[in-house]
Amino acid sequence: GVFRIQRKEKNPVWIKPDWAFIEEGRPVPPLDSPLRREEGMLGTTALYIGYQLAIHGTNRPGLVLKPDPDERRVSHGCIRMTNEDARTLYHLVDVGTPVLIY
Repeated sequence: GVFRIQRKEKNPVWIKPDWAFIEEGRPVPPLDSPLRREEGMLGTTALYIGYQLAIHGTNRPGLVLKPDPDERRVSHGCIRMTNEDARTLYHLVDVGTPVLIY
């Protein structure tokens, strides 16, 4: 699909959606609960290309660097990069830049 960079964020905070708690077998907290906030999960930078869809860094770079593609599939749609690569991309593109994913 064709997307555009909608916004850029340094030190993004992941707001855990309901499905994340359900997958963990935990009760789903209210929307304003601090249990939904996960700092560092998205790495040091994020480029948002859709609703809850981003190109971002990670707090677990080992997952990105695994040679087996099946072991790297840990996302529910986002594109995870090393923090270094995500920071480089952050500085190379502007809001509005087209992103082609195929």
